[in-house]
Amino acid sequence: MRPASDVDPVGSFFDAQFTAAWEHFYAARFDQANASARALLNEPALSDLHRAGMHLLLAHSPEEYIEHARRAVNLYGNLYTAHAQDSREPTPGQKKSQKTLLRAAEEALRRAEQTAKEYPIFEVTNDELQQLVEAAAEAMEAELAAEEPVVEGNAVTPGGEMEGLEQATRTTREDDGAEDDGAEDGADEQLELPSLPTPPRSRGRW
Repeated sequence: MRPASDVDPVGSFFDAQFTAAWEHFYAARFDQANASARALLNEPALSDLHRAGMHLLLAHSPEEYIEHARRAVNLYGNLYTAHAQDSREPTPGQKKSQKTLLRAAEEALRRAEQTAKEYPIFEVTNDELQQLVEAAAEAMEAELAAEEPVVEGNAVTPGGEMEGLEQATRTTREDDGAEDDGAEDGADEQLELPSLPTPPRSRGRW
């Protein structure tokens, strides 16, 4: 395959966009880097070298990172064999660069697969994720219902009898002469929804 530097002005344009995407990445501007990489991958005339590099960049993103890593490995591995019309043999320097890039892609794939094992929730579809969120909400509602306070054997419902609970509490305090503000502040326990783990985010994931 012809090096990107030897191609026409279209190839030079792709090379500039490719370089800009990686500059965003190394400057920790991950949203811009990912957007630039996806835009380049939509270009049918993009060279395999550029395409592999954009897949390698997106192998560090939060979405479909395993698939991007696999494509980078495949493209780098077949960089000089994918097109039968390319008769030129790669130079020793090109072969060395190919091996370096292939190792980087293989390492990205290894880490992506490891991340998927640690955060399996991020491998589900949007519909499956929505179902998980709804199930978690239903489970929390059931837990909250089970934790409702009881006054003299009667359950206090959230919509109707909270006033009775407050009155019973005030009467008890007046009878006992209790005026401890600290105890009053701690009377109601707050239950919080469990938070989902933060999705892996670009290079910071590793």
